[in-house]
Amino acid sequence: MASDFCHCWAGRYFFIWGLAWRERKGLPTRELADSVIRRLLAGMQRGFLFVAMWPITPAWLATAMGLAFVIPFLVNFSYDWLVASAVVDPTAPGHQRLLARWQRWAYGPVALGMRLLTAGALVVMIGQGLTHWEALRAGLAAAGVPDEIAFILVGMGLLLTPLLALGVAPRLTAVLLYFPVGFSLLAGSSFWPGLVAMYGLTAVILLGPGPLALWQPEARAFTQRLGS
Repeated sequence: MASDFCHCWAGRYFFIWGLAWRERKGLPTRELADSVIRRLLAGMQRGFLFVAMWPITPAWLATAMGLAFVIPFLVNFSYDWLVASAVVDPTAPGHQRLLARWQRWAYGPVALGMRLLTAGALVVMIGQGLTHWEALRAGLAAAGVPDEIAFILVGMGLLLTPLLALGVAPRLTAVLLYFPVGFSLLAGSSFWPGLVAMYGLTAVILLGPGPLALWQPEARAFTQRLGS
């Protein structure tokens, strides 16, 4: 999966080549506006590749993690190509109305629902881990993770899950929660809740926490280019 993800990452160069080819053929092109989603995906892709290269990351976990990033990447890549190749006009009134409707829906009720669903999945995952504590420790030990790290991971889950549910620094909290979720999946202690939590954390980072989030001091760092 890591190699497949690298192919998606290399899509940027095919994108640039495709635009250059259209310009040589005299076909219309359009410059892309800055995109928060595009910037977030770029950072998450680099983080995924870093983790996927860890020796303790099995192929199935790298695949599951990769899908969480590849799917939104391909959707955004396809939309960007339609805009850059002048198939879609982002300044058209009809397109802007449709985009505004989509953004209200995605960044509103969908984002809130994903945050609460993710928090619920985390509660189940942590509960299963504590209920089957010895199995969790044994699974982590088999991957070379010492007991001290296991205690830290459980502590992170217990501390950060309520913060995510309340919307306290939600994007930063979601990034930190990748660690207990990823290691729980690695240990095999809570597969489906962990998988739902991992995809949900990705949604929280991309869409934000939605309404009713208490405190978002990190929002600027996640959504604006450094120095702007």
